[in-house]
Amino acid sequence: MLYIVRDMDSELTTATQVIKALGGPAKVAKLVGRGRRSQHVWNWGETGKLPSNTFLVLSQALERIGKTAPLELWDMTAPSDEKASS
Repeated sequence: MLYIVRDMDSELTTATQVIKALGGPAKVAKLVGRGRRSQHVWNWGETGKLPSNTFLVLSQALERIGKTAPLELWDMTAPSDEKASS
């Protein structure tokens, strides 16, 4: 039997936690190609949502530091395991 054990500190549950874990607004802005527009990133923390076009870059950056974040922070949902009925 396989058990997956998660470190409780590994999942970040807010946009602000994601931004802080990745070094703050200025570093995240640079990471996602926003240059010096750290105000945009700070606003993401205030709204609690991350732009969906930042998902790949930010999730890979989080993975490199051993962290994860739920898809909902990007207004995304995981595909359902149920097959659509025909």
